[in-house]
Amino acid sequence: MKVLVLGGNGFIGSNLVDQLVAAGHRVRVYDRSPPKLSEHHLKLEYQCGNFNDITSISQALHDIDIVFHLISSSIPSSSNLSPANDVRDNLVDTIGLLECMKKIGISRIVYISSGGTIYGESSEDLINEDHSLNPNCSYGIVKLAVEKYLMMYGR
Repeated sequence: MKVLVLGGNGFIGSNLVDQLVAAGHRVRVYDRSPPKLSEHHLKLEYQCGNFNDITSISQALHDIDIVFHLISSSIPSSSNLSPANDVRDNLVDTIGLLECMKKIGISRIVYISSGGTIYGESSEDLINEDHSLNPNCSYGIVKLAVEKYLMMYGR
């Protein structure tokens, strides 16, 4: 399978890439940073670019079967400093990705979401996926909105 990992140089992304290559998949990494060298680096394809560059994203999607989306330009602790940038750089750019995937005919995407920020504060120690959604920072709000758009595009 030909896989595109958006944000493949990050901590989670680089570990995912290593596992995908070890499993025999053909992997293309798209990241704003130059490639990190791993034991699998010669088996990878790299494309450097920004997530907001739809032309570059479109090129990265060429001949791909599935997309792993791990890109985020913010973190929970700083996302409220510029909610407009958070929305533009993460939500709007993800919708651009989805439109491009739709146009090309790619229907499979795995989105790495929030690690819990979509739920907000809770008095419970353990939170399951049925817990109420009440994000309290822009990061969580945007992650939840992306999840909702993924559902919409899935329909």
